Amino acid sequence: MQLNDTTYRPKSPSTISCVLSDFDGTLVQLFSAKELRSLTEGLFRKCSDLHIEIDLPDTVDPYVLWSGVQRVAEALGAPKEAERLLSECETTLSEYEVRAARKAELLPDVGETLTWLNARRVPVGIVSSNSSRAIEIALKRNHAAETVKLICGREPAMDYTRLKPNPALILQSLEMIGVSPEQALFIGDSRQDMKAARAAGILSFGVATGTCSAEDLFTEGAHEVIPSFSFLPECQYIKFG
Repeated sequence: MQLNDTTYRPKSPSTISCVLSDFDGTLVQLFSAKELRSLTEGLFRKCSDLHIEIDLPDTVDPYVLWSGVQRVAEALGAPKEAERLLSECETTLSEYEVRAARKAELLPDVGETLTWLNARRVPVGIVSSNSSRAIEIALKRNHAAETVKLICGREPAMDYTRLKPNPALILQSLEMIGVSPEQALFIGDSRQDMKAARAAGILSFGVATGTCSAEDLFTEGAHEVIPSFSFLPECQYIKFG
């Protein structure tokens, strides 16, 4: 990848003691287009069963769909109805994620890059809007569970406003690992990832393995956009460990 005038060029290499990463679109590609259509239909059916009208966006990002469900819940004005909607849709989303995780493959050379970071004693955490259970299943399937120190994902009945773009889970992960934002790097493929990292005050790199353009990633605060997570060992301006 050729650097341009907008990319990250520190005067001296930045020392990184911890890497936090998004999951879907960054480490794996969880859903196919067909599976995403099926997920959208599943969420529509669930809302219909609850007699709630919903207009979900036409998107290739399942977490934009989830954001749409959250907005409908907020607009209901009835706490019990909103809670039931979120609970039932979260269960539906988790079912699809777990099903996809059972056959998910890590993106090329991600496993080797996780091992490379571990060899340099750089802990890796996953901060994701995916179901934590689905993440665990996918990592175990790919023999990568031991390379990840912690997972901060979506949990049933959690306060869903803590998910990205809220920086809460990034900050929680850093506290659990025991490093400051200045010592860490966040990797993600979406606008929400970059917004959350910027709000957390953490160095952020976008990756081109998702659906978001490099221009949009830079606009939302990315310090750099690299081809993929597995490009990290090639970043000469970062010192890991």
